Amino acid sequence: MCCDVTASRQFQVIWLLARGHTISQVSATMAFGERWIEQLLARYNADGPDALRDLRRSNGATPPILNLSF
Repeated sequence: MCCDVTASRQFQVIWLLARGHTISQVSATMAFGERWIEQLLARYNADGPDALRDLRRSNGATPPILNLSF
């Protein structure tokens, strides 16, 4: 169903919430912040399954270049 890890984890969050787990329980299980889970749930409720994807890939920003010189 999912083609990337990010979407898979997001679907798992929604699935756990649908099974009756609280946001706090899901946060502890999935190691996501409660506020982020609330935002994900709101996005899912507004746009359905299409809202669950890695939004960083399409934000128009260029990937950062790490400068490892000290």
